[in-house]
Amino acid sequence: MIKSRVMQTERRKITYLRLSVTARCDQRCIYCRPSGHVRRSLDEGGKSASGTNELSPAEIERVARAAAAFGIRHIRITGGEPLLRSDVLEIISRLRAIDGLYEVSMTTNGISLSRKAAALVDAGLARINISLPAISAGRYCRIVGSDSLRAVLSGIAAARRAGLEPVKLNTVVLRGMNDDEIPEIVQLGIQEGVCVRFIEFMSPEGKGHPLFVPAEEILARVGNVVAVEPAGPSHCGPAKYYRTSSGARIGIIAPVSEPFCDLCNRLRLSSDGRLRACLIEPGEVDLGDLLRGGADTETLVSAFAEAARMKPERHCGRLHTLMAAIGG
Repeated sequence: MIKSRVMQTERRKITYLRLSVTARCDQRCIYCRPSGHVRRSLDEGGKSASGTNELSPAEIERVARAAAAFGIRHIRITGGEPLLRSDVLEIISRLRAIDGLYEVSMTTNGISLSRKAAALVDAGLARINISLPAISAGRYCRIVGSDSLRAVLSGIAAARRAGLEPVKLNTVVLRGMNDDEIPEIVQLGIQEGVCVRFIEFMSPEGKGHPLFVPAEEILARVGNVVAVEPAGPSHCGPAKYYRTSSGARIGIIAPVSEPFCDLCNRLRLSSDGRLRACLIEPGEVDLGDLLRGGADTETLVSAFAEAARMKPERHCGRLHTLMAAIGG
């Protein structure tokens, strides 16, 4: 058995892999695929947004076994939209069978979740995060480019019925587009018994982008709706959590105004096999080339260690590439 090689610093261990299984998506969210980006059609089969092939389930399993040997304990399946992969249930089942992986979760836009939630649980999925940029139909459509809010709300209910707990709703806050819906989204979370998380908008302009709303302002708007107090440490995750008197949890993720690099416990794998050290800063290892070259598990584990060494002490706060290309 390969000895675990968890990258350690004074406050950080790399135990979490965000694994993008596709760059294809059935939405065009302005914070993920900004205006001017040429959208790839959904009939491109297995092609990713970069024009290269998506990793197969067997290749994903090989990478995940190396990840577990390195010290990864939690894999989150992302995209694009992961539910567009017809073999996503096979991928989940393969991941759940790997010794050392304690949890497999997913982030989705929720459009097809109502039809697939029960099957995802049967395959071994433990938790789910659902993107919800707005709760008024017009604004939702303006932000994501599709009239699918009703389907997403049905997906949230289906996820809860299927036992994908805790369900978390992710809202990227955009000034002048959905920031005034923060009260309604907070109330939805409380009513539905789900955790709501508000995320700062990331762009090449950083804090200077006109859509950017800092975490401090987001928290103030939450406080205008309901009294909250800090809910304790987030166990190296990106969110700062707050709790209402009723026990509802609300998270705020502030990668731009309050970088959490010293606590970041994750690496990211793109759908075409590029292992990235940081969402923002450059630095990656091409596992796709290694897989095609027949690399053994030991070599792949070494690649994880190499990527971990690339993690910056602090990022610059400005996104250098499309969010859709690296799995968010």
